Amino acid sequence: MAINDEMTMDEVSAPVVDEATMDEQVASFDLAAWVEGMTPVRRSVTIYGDMSGNADIGILEARIREARLAGADTKEIRALETNKRAVAKHVADSALDFVFEGRSADWIRRATKDAQEACTEDAEILYRVMCGQIVEPAGVTPKLIGDIAAVDGGQFANLLAMWKQTNAEAGVDIPF
Repeated sequence: MAINDEMTMDEVSAPVVDEATMDEQVASFDLAAWVEGMTPVRRSVTIYGDMSGNADIGILEARIREARLAGADTKEIRALETNKRAVAKHVADSALDFVFEGRSADWIRRATKDAQEACTEDAEILYRVMCGQIVEPAGVTPKLIGDIAAVDGGQFANLLAMWKQTNAEAGVDIPF
């Protein structure tokens, strides 16, 4: 068959289903065991302790582009690329992965109520609930989350977005 040939619906072969095997699989499936083995959704987000290198990376990318356009020699371009990789490694080395674990709506309501009884600031209440769902790294406190928010609002926004996504999952997409 040539690449431009089309198949008719009659030529398309449907998968063969063995009815006896299908019936046996359905009959032997243990739904209760399957449900008991379920685990909550987990989502991760990476934040960085030193984002100062982002500006340097942007500048180096521009210099590399300019050097290529200007016909610079390979040695000069490689030196700029080496410098860019070193800066990128420095940023990457400061990475910390946060893992949130999904909780039920009842758990979130109870955690929110408990947080409201312990404090009055909306931000502190949020940080307490978020911390209850962070399973990695260990030892994250509401104060630490507040410090992240105070130092780098963008990275806090990434944490908050992932926390919200973890709790709002309507379905789970498998990334493979």
